[in-house]
Amino acid sequence: MPEEELKKEMRDFLEKRKIIVLCTCSDNVPRATPMDFYMDKKSDDFKS
Repeated sequence: MPEEELKKEMRDFLEKRKIIVLCTCSDNVPRATPMDFYMDKKSDDFKS
């Protein structure tokens, strides 16, 4: 998939959601943390 098309798909997906779940693991112990988030409508930056 071309990069621009992928970015559009990602933005479309994320704009429809207000809560994400951040999953991590340390010493084989998983953790899932619900988080509120928003997408900046002016930015095309997907970096955290």
